[in-house]
Amino acid sequence: MGQKTAAEVALTTVLLILTSKGVKSAALENVPDFVALCNVVNVYDQRETIEKPTTLLTGEQIISDLSRLNLSTATDSWYNNKDGEYSTQGTDKNGEKLKKWQADAASAVKDTDGAEDIHTRLPDTPQRLRANTIIRKQLKQATALIANYNKKRELADEHISNAKKKLAEAIFGPQKTAFDKARFKSDGGPGPGRNKICGSGTAGDEEAGKAIAEALICICTGGTAAANGECYNNAAKQVQNDRVEATNAEEAWTEILGKCKQMTQPKTVTAATINAAAAAILARIGQLSTHSTQANERFTLGKTGTNTCTGDAGELCVNYKTQFTQPNKELGWLSALEEAAKELSKSQVAYQEALKDAATLESYTKQGRHAYEVAAAELSNPPKVTEKPTETPAQLAKEDCNKHQSSDKCKDPCKWEENAADKTKRCSLDTKNATEQATRTGTGETNKEEKCAGKGEKDCKDGCKWEGEACKDSSFLLSKQFALSVVSAAFVALLF
Repeated sequence: MGQKTAAEVALTTVLLILTSKGVKSAALENVPDFVALCNVVNVYDQRETIEKPTTLLTGEQIISDLSRLNLSTATDSWYNNKDGEYSTQGTDKNGEKLKKWQADAASAVKDTDGAEDIHTRLPDTPQRLRANTIIRKQLKQATALIANYNKKRELADEHISNAKKKLAEAIFGPQKTAFDKARFKSDGGPGPGRNKICGSGTAGDEEAGKAIAEALICICTGGTAAANGECYNNAAKQVQNDRVEATNAEEAWTEILGKCKQMTQPKTVTAATINAAAAAILARIGQLSTHSTQANERFTLGKTGTNTCTGDAGELCVNYKTQFTQPNKELGWLSALEEAAKELSKSQVAYQEALKDAATLESYTKQGRHAYEVAAAELSNPPKVTEKPTETPAQLAKEDCNKHQSSDKCKDPCKWEENAADKTKRCSLDTKNATEQATRTGTGETNKEEKCAGKGEKDCKDGCKWEGEACKDSSFLLSKQFALSVVSAAFVALLF
């Protein structure tokens, strides 16, 4: 056998309770329909078990950290007076707005005493500017999303409230939140009375089908005489049509409600729970009709062997023919149940969408927090600047020699080593030669100078060169410049 529905389980429970008290089975004719209707009553009674979404923070609460970090990294002008918006020359003549701004700004960058300083205002540095650029971008995007997020967050709760209202309407009627006993006065009074509410005529009535509670009155109380245990043990209430029956109807409802509560209660109320309860009632319509003509009686709840639901013996029923056969007519309680289920589904959709928006807002805040922490870390631990060592004359001389890749260009003070391990450095500095050359530059050049000294401009040749008003040795002019760099390079190189 398949798994039993909630209505079937409830029916079994009720039958066990009633038969254990010695009630004759013939007196329980309306129990199956009673159970189906009670199941909806119990769904309403357990409406507070509707699963509420986890309470979400407001958008402003989610981005609170991001808003504070914006002030922690803002320019001094923004932090001090919002870039002059609260100028004493403007609308804030008394400076009250400015005072509030400054107080709020100071509070935003100050953490609770003893707590970690995570909003400390950063000094005016490129790091602060960089962080604020990122934070302002995230804050702008977050601010644009907040209104939509807050609306979805509120809708999730609103749809649940709407579902509860619709459940109440299914039980008590349109715009009702409690049993309306005044509807059972009489045809001549303010209320429609039993006959109209139960659709006693062969065609039914448009007043029928508005409330589950009224349907239970129709199938569990007598009209012309007291009930005879049709719905439960010792059911003997009577609600007549031709007199003021408000009090009797209310007493009957109180008793019926107590019997419904003895049944198994739903653990939670969901859209599926509501739809299942409605479907169970629809499946019962016409099941207890024994009249040979099906045209009228197969629209009834409760047992009937005729074509009416007057409340006489064998006619404790409610007739929904008008609702099922006439255009623009409907079962009010069924429509209310369907709306309640839809509202719960809408609540879930709104909640899931709000969750996505909340995650996006949290992402913006995290990106802003990361930008702030990177800037703060850089300011707390500035990178060490490593100075490039100054190249010595020896290093320069070595580099000059290494540039030559052929022996014919490898001249003093360099030397060519054909078998050098590093083929790119076969031309290298000859430290000994460089030293001797430097020495010669300091001592031997005097003789060369004397060779040229005293010669006229016409005779200044053969290694001599006229410069200014004197004849000088041409090699001296070149080696003098070279010596100044090589002499120090050579001596430094000897140290290696």
